[in-house]
Amino acid sequence: MLGRSIAGWMGAILVSAAVSAQPVRVTYVFSDGNLPGTLKAFKTLLDERPDLRGQVALSFLTESVFDEADPAALGESKVLVLDIMNQEMVERFNEEHDLDLIQQVNEQGTVLAVGVGLLPKEHYLDVGTVWDDRARAFWANQGFANQLGLIKLALEEAGVSGLDIPDPQPSLDFGYYYPAGPGGGAGRVFANWDDFDAWRRAAGKTKPDAARIAVGFFKSTYYTGDTVLLDRVIEEIENQGAEAIPIFGYPAAVAFERLLLDSDGRRRADSALAFLFRFADFEASKPLSRLDIPVISLISLYGRSEAEWRRSPSGLSRFEGTFQVAVPELAGLIAPTVIGSQEKVTDSETGLTIVERRPIESRVVLVVERARRYAALRQKPNSEKRLALMFYNYPPGKAGIGASYLNVAESLSNVLVGLRDAGYETGDADLSADQVLEEITTKARNVGGYAPGELAAMIETGTVVRIPLATYEGWLDGYAPALRAKILADWGAPADTTLMTVDGPEGPSLVVPVVRYGNVVVLPQPSRGWGEDSVKLYHADDLAPQHQYVATYSWLRKDFAADAIVHFGTHGTLEWLDGRDIGLS
Repeated sequence: MLGRSIAGWMGAILVSAAVSAQPVRVTYVFSDGNLPGTLKAFKTLLDERPDLRGQVALSFLTESVFDEADPAALGESKVLVLDIMNQEMVERFNEEHDLDLIQQVNEQGTVLAVGVGLLPKEHYLDVGTVWDDRARAFWANQGFANQLGLIKLALEEAGVSGLDIPDPQPSLDFGYYYPAGPGGGAGRVFANWDDFDAWRRAAGKTKPDAARIAVGFFKSTYYTGDTVLLDRVIEEIENQGAEAIPIFGYPAAVAFERLLLDSDGRRRADSALAFLFRFADFEASKPLSRLDIPVISLISLYGRSEAEWRRSPSGLSRFEGTFQVAVPELAGLIAPTVIGSQEKVTDSETGLTIVERRPIESRVVLVVERARRYAALRQKPNSEKRLALMFYNYPPGKAGIGASYLNVAESLSNVLVGLRDAGYETGDADLSADQVLEEITTKARNVGGYAPGELAAMIETGTVVRIPLATYEGWLDGYAPALRAKILADWGAPADTTLMTVDGPEGPSLVVPVVRYGNVVVLPQPSRGWGEDSVKLYHADDLAPQHQYVATYSWLRKDFAADAIVHFGTHGTLEWLDGRDIGLS
């Protein structure tokens, strides 16, 4: 006991002597994702060694805090921990502030080179960095213990003694994960299914007959400690009564096949959510086809807050649209959904500002609901599934049924026959192309407000759906206030609309033209409506969907209860609607 007391007393004397003028400063140059874990490690160190409070200081240089970084403070660092993948950021910082950061730190301290760069090792040595194997091992393996070890090593290099520096701990390349829970901590990882499954059963994480939803993420998410968004997704899966199967590994397709298929080829998940596949190609689709579950693409915004995203007219940048939407689709991912943002947070204890991935709450709930529904759909018999086949019909009328070089009637016939053969309930109607064409041209087409006789004739066939205005107004009230307000601003009150409306004994109704084939309905995608108003036709570039448009999709969801909608054509009218192009809200 006396020995430990003397050692602690001597360590405090050494710290005090070393930093009598100013705190010992350690600066990290790395990517934003490393901020949360490094801050947590620093705070843990201060809890372990309260005598270091006020005696040591931490600074960051990342893309998100680049403009706030103080060049004078960074230049006074005793140790600079440089992720050499970010050397270009240092060069920009030097140019902006007319300094040589590495040289300046080397005048009184050390620059530790960690990570993997684009140039040979000799280049980084030549510019003044130190290649310390232990520091590099801490960095390469990451994880909380290694982050704490690296901070201690850096402070020891800066002259702080009395620190207990652990050996670097190896990390897993593939594995399963689960958050620590309300008590905090770093969560836990498992190298194999047997260990993970035994733990989750003992922890009460399994639920009989529940949907099993996998969550694929990058290894670095766990090992850098940036897990707030990931943990919220897992929490929501459990809140909605499903089982979460979080996995990590790279390449993503290998991870999915290795971790979600057992040795007999049986699936361990019914659907999946994935932050992965940002570097995928068509080859990645092959393992996913063997797994054969729907995989929804999760998008966490790159370098933007939720407020910035909601203000954005485009949704995602071209860069994000490429690697967060287009590339994952090569592997077969679907329904790209924005669920997270990057938010600047100032830590009250240390005063440090970091950037953390945070959940966008409503979007997390939405995407988990989608995953659950996809899982439920797999269990639903084909004979009970309800489908909507929607074809492009613009300009309105019989002559406008088509799509670029696509024989719509023949295609609809082929799909209907295929559905019938697969066990879907399609009724006993003639499914030939000629008969399908006859049905949709007489019973299911868009009609302009300039042709009331055409609408009346179609209504007389008896197959159209009439939606009373009171019913529609109830549906409209259920939409987001901003969307509802935009619809009313662009198109007026529902009672004033004339497009695809008809009077009846119960008052005006909106008309949805459909042809029914058992549990399958065939209908035209509604007209955008701009042809009904010459001012909108020539001047509107942000037009909300008109009332009958909203009513049609609302009916499919709330009344018909479609399990899926299939749009026929090179494009439809959705892409011309008001709002973002990609990264929708």
